[in-house]
This record gives sequence, C-alpha cells and structure tokens, in this order.
Amino acid sequence: MTRIFITSGKEIPRAFGELRTARKKGLVRIREPANPREIFKKPWGTLEAIPGLDIVVLSEGDPDGYPCKREVFEATYEEAAPGSRQFRKTALSRLVQVPKDFTVEVKTTEGMLTAVHPDYVVVGANNEVYVNARRWVEDNLEFVD
Repeated sequence: MTRIFITSGKEIPRAFGELRTARKKGLVRIREPANPREIFKKPWGTLEAIPGLDIVVLSEGDPDGYPCKREVFEATYEEAAPGSRQFRKTALSRLVQVPKDFTVEVKTTEGMLTAVHPDYVVVGANNEVYVNARRWVEDNLEFVD
C-alpha cells in the first residue's frame, strides 16, 4: 500500500489520472455551527466547524452535514429562490478516484482526512482538497465529462 500526503490539488499524482468534472444534483440547506468547535466524525476523518469562519452544509445525502469555509460556500453556491433558504452549487466539482493500493492523507482547512479506493479526492475552487466517499459521489454528483 502506497501512502501519500496531499495539501493541494496540484499535488495529486499524475498516476491517478485526469480530474473529472461533476455537477451537484440537489439543493442544500445551511446552518451555523452549533458550538464554538463543532466536530463532525466522518468515515474518512474528523472535521471541525468554527462559528464565523465556517458554515454547516446539509444535503439529502448527508443529513448530519459537513463544514465548509464561509467564503468558499459564498463563492460556489447561490440561493435557489429568494427567501427559500435552499442553495444550489453553481461551481462544478473536479475529482479523481483514489486508485487501488493507495492511501491518501488529505489536509483540509477543517481537518485531516484519509482516502482509500474507491473514495474520491476533490479539488475545490481555490485548489483546496477534500474527500468524498464513492457512495456520496454517486448519490450527490452527476459527471458531466
């Protein structure tokens, strides 16, 4: 098993293949973090949301939510209809599936995550990286390439 460490989309090995482009299928809701340091335990790692810096994104495929930097959310989502409090992601996602026999340690702005096949490494709008499980990708994204 080969273990690598990634902090930016620029560090994804060429051996992983080309990034694929996907569009978010559904709408999301948001909320403020519930306490000064709200913790989210996901199968691939633990994330932290800090009030004022982060918001919590709630989707049908992930009702517990996950933290997102407020400025990243504001740059990549728009309200679906005025006053609806539901948001549509306008930015396309770029992601690559982790090949077999690789373990990828991903440093995000919210915490450390671990990805193994068949998880995906996702590259955000500012070249930040994070992890999505294959099942979450299947439920929430639609490949457009």
